[in-house]
Amino acid sequence: MTGAARLAAISAQRAGSGIVALASEKEAEEIYFISLTSQVVKSYKNIKEYNTIINEPRIDSIVIGPGLDIGNKSILKIKSALKTNKRIVLDAGAISCFKDKLGILIKALSGKDAIITPHEGELKSILPNLSGSLISKALKAAKILDTIVVLKGATTVIASPNNEALVNPAGAKWLSTAGSGDVLAGIIGGLLSNKMKTYYAAAYGVWLHSEAGKYLGAGLIAEDIPKTLTKILKKIEKTNI
Repeated sequence: MTGAARLAAISAQRAGSGIVALASEKEAEEIYFISLTSQVVKSYKNIKEYNTIINEPRIDSIVIGPGLDIGNKSILKIKSALKTNKRIVLDAGAISCFKDKLGILIKALSGKDAIITPHEGELKSILPNLSGSLISKALKAAKILDTIVVLKGATTVIASPNNEALVNPAGAKWLSTAGSGDVLAGIIGGLLSNKMKTYYAAAYGVWLHSEAGKYLGAGLIAEDIPKTLTKILKKIEKTNI
């Protein structure tokens, strides 16, 4: 699913990452080289080469999960990313990999500066016994995983292990489209690379994503969202002058 990774990479750069590198398995490198322009593509043949890429000292944040296969090979990549002690966003496949493997996920996240961005179905796959309101579920998940949780939906909840929660109310219903979550993961990753505190990067990223959806309106597709971020950010600049 190369489109997901491309959407995340482009969105990270639009959100403020000065340089974005996309780590690609060797077999998929051609599509990335052809379709990406200002994003650096680095391919790898094995886990050793992958580790070299993600441990590059200039990297401040890592987004892992968009387009990622589900399986033990991917779990190894996720663990390696978390071991870098860089700031991490776990999205999509990086969440689904841990279905029925909650203990492994908790151990991997322990002590890490990370954000996990599930929708309700993905959250249920790793924490099937959660119940209550959206806020309650997000807070319980954040406590169990000891990390920031962005529980995505029409209404999105950003929760911390410290029992804090912010709610982004329902509004841009058109954001329920393929690839939209990959864009959000990229936006948050871009904000993290600029040293924004993790909890606020998650909340601000959700808000930017939502505002872009409101601006674009009916008929939007995920590819439209990154380009619209410049307009939203310009509005913020004018407000602050």
